[in-house]
Amino acid sequence: MCSCRGTSGFVHVSCLAEQAKILVAEGEENNVDSKAKDERWARWRHCRLCGQGYHGPVLLALAWACWKTYLGRPETNFERGAALNAVGIALMNYPVNRWEEAIEVFKSVLDVSQRIGVHEVNLLATENNIAECYAALGSSVESLQRFRSMHARLESMNEPSDERVLTSAVSLGDSLLDNGLFAEAKSFLRENCSKATRALGPNAHTTLRLRRIYALALVRDPNATRAALVGASTVLEDAATRARRFLGPRNPMAAVIMENLEDVRAILANPTTRRRRDTRLE
Repeated sequence: MCSCRGTSGFVHVSCLAEQAKILVAEGEENNVDSKAKDERWARWRHCRLCGQGYHGPVLLALAWACWKTYLGRPETNFERGAALNAVGIALMNYPVNRWEEAIEVFKSVLDVSQRIGVHEVNLLATENNIAECYAALGSSVESLQRFRSMHARLESMNEPSDERVLTSAVSLGDSLLDNGLFAEAKSFLRENCSKATRALGPNAHTTLRLRRIYALALVRDPNATRAALVGASTVLEDAATRARRFLGPRNPMAAVIMENLEDVRAILANPTTRRRRDTRLE
């Protein structure tokens, strides 16, 4: 469930959890700085060999192991809060998508964070996750208002190229599409694709997500020209190649980009298939 190839991609989940637990404990014992602390904490989410994030059942299993490790700590402890948040993220992670459960977890994270006085940036990140879950469950209009507000607030507190701002741009762009605001979505996503490419690199997960949604904005516009469809195909072809190479062919993002690309190719080959395939392009 990362991008490792061959036998290096096989390991006991319990061993991954133990490695992460030991690394974090060593960091606490040696009082490492915040950057080193974040790098150690990342072992709960990312492979130490290929550097890519886990997904699906592996990510969920590690999240539960993480929560079990730190749940006995005080509410003010960083690791405890981060562990609970990790469970919520794993529950909303494709292909698990247990949105209702994720909402309840994030509400608990938000409640604790507000009581102990967590920085507003972290509160906004949790609110964004809650809004994304509601959007997935069909509350598109309400979610769009939330995403607009949160993205604006995050932009006011961070550099436009900050990954948290770009991640919120993914949610807002997706919501614009869900509400049929194609012109605004194309302009907004085109701008943020450029920002993400410069700040994070063309192979970053967030960059690929933005490029995929931008391509869908080109395709789903009822007034899309053939030139726009060809442009979407080009964007998806490049994104698919990068996703398979850097995230791994089994990564959910790589798989969904390939599905979208196949649909666009089918539309280009036979425009009459467009109406039937529009639902898959979502």
